[in-house]
Amino acid sequence: MPRLKPLFVVLGVLLSSMAGLVGCGDEATLTSSSGSVGSGGSGTGTDAGGAGGEGTATTGGSANVGGTANVGGMAVGGMAAGGMAVGGAGGGPNAPIGWFEPNAMPLANDLHGVHFVDEMTGWAVGPQGTVINTTDGGTTWGVQMSGTAKILEGVQFVDPMIGWAVGQFGTIINTTDGGTTWTTQYAGTGNWLYDVHMVDAMSGWVIGGAGSYNKTSNSGASWSWKPLYPVIYFRGVHFIDTMRGWAVGWKGMIVNTTDGGKTWTEQASGTSTDLLSVQFVNETTGWIVGHGGTVLHTTDGGATWIQQSTPPANVLNSVHFVDDMTGWMVGYGGSIFKTTNGGSTWAAQANPATKSLHSVYFVDSMTGWAVGTGGTILKTVDGGGV
Repeated sequence: MPRLKPLFVVLGVLLSSMAGLVGCGDEATLTSSSGSVGSGGSGTGTDAGGAGGEGTATTGGSANVGGTANVGGMAVGGMAAGGMAVGGAGGGPNAPIGWFEPNAMPLANDLHGVHFVDEMTGWAVGPQGTVINTTDGGTTWGVQMSGTAKILEGVQFVDPMIGWAVGQFGTIINTTDGGTTWTTQYAGTGNWLYDVHMVDAMSGWVIGGAGSYNKTSNSGASWSWKPLYPVIYFRGVHFIDTMRGWAVGWKGMIVNTTDGGKTWTEQASGTSTDLLSVQFVNETTGWIVGHGGTVLHTTDGGATWIQQSTPPANVLNSVHFVDDMTGWMVGYGGSIFKTTNGGSTWAAQANPATKSLHSVYFVDSMTGWAVGTGGTILKTVDGGGV
């Protein structure tokens, strides 16, 4: 029995020290990778796996992955119930190679669009009015109150404060404070809107179902609407300045404007497959992707479009280039492809989530994100590893 006394003493000390970590109404600080349990108070999670700082998760408010939990005071291993605070992986010498999942997803909704304004600040959108935001490069994500329950398809910001998201039944929402508040703007149509492209804080375009085309020159205070081709669903739009832009859609449709959208001209795509995403890096050089693994490329502003050969792919949903040589495209089945020679060849990259991807965005040749089915969020800090 004498040998048991030290054990009881140790247990007593441990239980006493945990009183502030496991209890009601107290504040608990979590600093271990396994975490501690607090009930009734707030828990600050600094997971050993985390990189990118702390965030705050509050019931009915913002839920950040990797930070402070204030959801009934329940924090387990840095995970807040309803707020999910789990540390992710950042850059540095030990950064993951290729594509990786930097965090536990803040929600299970599909994500349809993603956009970043720099290496740290970005947004993603999806069904049920989902808008999530990160300010630490994607290590943690906070849920923003969008003010709508509609499906959101596309998102774009022109700086860390000013941005738009578009979606179901003519939905257009706008923020001027980084997403702290979102305001509904009148689209002038009830058609489904799939994509938005703003060239600055004043001028932008939205496209969608039944040939919908909307333009604003006053930050969305008003949107002028007109049907371009009523039988065509437009899925992607991109402008290089306030005058010159392209839109793509069903049945191989490509249209181009050189007067800010007053008039549009059809361009021959050479395909009848549905086209879903378009991007130009200058007035002559651009790419389009779509169904059947279609990849089109032009070097003359769309006067001619050439089919590029790619590895087998069913549907390619999104394309993004950082210059005239380096780009990525993503699609169904978790497919990710990269080129470093303008699309002459494409190399498949590994997707650790193996889920379909809907949108991809890079801020430079190394750092990018892709989002998709089931709340999938992928990041790379080495160009995807290939």
